[in-house]
Amino acid sequence: MNGCDSLTINYVKSTIVDLVDRLIEISLSNVSLRAHIKVEDRSFYGLHPDDPRYRTVFLQEMRK
Repeated sequence: MNGCDSLTINYVKSTIVDLVDRLIEISLSNVSLRAHIKVEDRSFYGLHPDDPRYRTVFLQEMRK
């Protein structure tokens, strides 16, 4: 890291909450390192179709 002891990375976070369908989508995208690499991370949380009262479905996708 060029003699530095730390590195600061800036990112944009977006959260969408759907109260009707009870879904949450969280999106992250890096801002400060886009000249080197661009990463987008999306996570989804929803009700499990077999047991919506006690279980959650989680899906995550990452794109470069």
